[in-house]
Amino acid sequence: MMKTREERMDEWMREQFQKTGHAAENYSVFAELFLAVFKSILGGEKIDALECPDQPLDAESPELGTAREVIEERIPVLFQHYLKCLDDGYSPGVARIFALKVEENCDDVERASRDTFDAICIGWDCNMSNPAYAEALAVCLHQGRSVLFAEKCAEYLLDCDLSFSRAQKQAGQYEKIFGACLAKGYPEVRAKAFAQYVTTVTDNRAYAEPFAREYEEQVSAGKPHHEAWYYADKFAEHFQQCCGDDWEESEADGDNDWARIHTEGHVRAGLKGFDCTDYAKRFARHYENTPEQPDQPLAERLAEIEARTDFEMKVLALCLAHRNDKGCDPGTVYLNLETRRTATEAGGWDKLSVLGVSIAVTITTRGPQIFTEDKIPELAGALSRAERIVGYNLRHFDLKVLAGYAEFSTGKARVVDLLDEVERAAGHRVSLQALASATLGIRFSCDSLDMVKLWKEGKVLDVIEGCSNQVFAIKALHEHARAHGELFYFLHENEQRERIAINKDVMR
Repeated sequence: MMKTREERMDEWMREQFQKTGHAAENYSVFAELFLAVFKSILGGEKIDALECPDQPLDAESPELGTAREVIEERIPVLFQHYLKCLDDGYSPGVARIFALKVEENCDDVERASRDTFDAICIGWDCNMSNPAYAEALAVCLHQGRSVLFAEKCAEYLLDCDLSFSRAQKQAGQYEKIFGACLAKGYPEVRAKAFAQYVTTVTDNRAYAEPFAREYEEQVSAGKPHHEAWYYADKFAEHFQQCCGDDWEESEADGDNDWARIHTEGHVRAGLKGFDCTDYAKRFARHYENTPEQPDQPLAERLAEIEARTDFEMKVLALCLAHRNDKGCDPGTVYLNLETRRTATEAGGWDKLSVLGVSIAVTITTRGPQIFTEDKIPELAGALSRAERIVGYNLRHFDLKVLAGYAEFSTGKARVVDLLDEVERAAGHRVSLQALASATLGIRFSCDSLDMVKLWKEGKVLDVIEGCSNQVFAIKALHEHARAHGELFYFLHENEQRERIAINKDVMR
């Protein structure tokens, strides 16, 4: 029975491998090298090297030899490169890639070496069992380089996506800078941070100096590496913006504290999802304009400033979130508020005037506006000038709470209470949540009792969020009722969606 082409090729390869006298475990690599040379010979040649292995590759240039002669000459050379790599301590994966690269680069061993580690870096060989980090580390140590150099080279090879030669160059730069820092008397933590920053971030040492010093302080304070790095990186950025290049002079003048306060704001903003640059500037402004009380701990002062900045940024965030809102009719004010106490704590529902306002939110043609208790006079002024005030349970709750403030008056404004109209049409009271769910498809995360609890826990932003969501829902429900003459709600028993007919004229 005639053998297939694959069988004849395997037979030829095994015949050549037996001449090497090596163990069978190396055959797969030998065969791969054999096929690489075989394909190389066929590239551009007119003959089939398997069918005519003893025919000259080029009749016009017989000195080029036959396919058999070329293969039997090349394979032992490549295979020896593979075996030498194993003897030198390289992994089988690296040795195999190196031998193939020697074939590609026409015996240019230096270039093959560079290409091998470039290939490892970009994952050229998906079957490699050893990580590229370990390979680079082993190679650098084998070259007689220091442990520090080897570790940084391996790190840069992976983390910075560099070729092996570039990673070596960068590691050499790191080692040199680190040594120079130690010679200056820098502590090891600062020296390493300085060298790393110059090597991987910027070669501007005016940036690296404040970064390294601040990193050292943050690590000494117990922060983990990633937090210390982030904080110090932002500090270096703000230092350059306002402190110049001389660390010692800036520290003596107190300018570095300015950069630290900006950094505090920047870091806190990142945790809260605010615009970092804007937040940092506002944070620093509040810090500078708030005199420090005698014996007041810095942490306490920062907490007060953070609360003030958070509030200001929350107002800004709300305005930005609703900047495409069409607003409302001139003279209309939508109102919702949250209280500091529950009716039970105040002594009953007839004591609403002593509940106190934690947060009130209005919507006018100017968009949303947030009021705290100290800004009730401003709220009272806005309501007294309004032509129409719209809310939910406005007459029996919000206005009675505000009545506890002597300076409060609604003036001549017409009050539109959605709850009154819903109760009149449905024959019973319906919660704002039930209306919002069925009509608008939205749900609130907190009710009024939750808001009081959040306020007592100091979670001001959550109260602002909840109160704002409700006042925007009130506005949307009012507009829907005015446009369609109907609202919907869910019955608690079976979640059936019920319709309520609303008199459009009352909504106007």
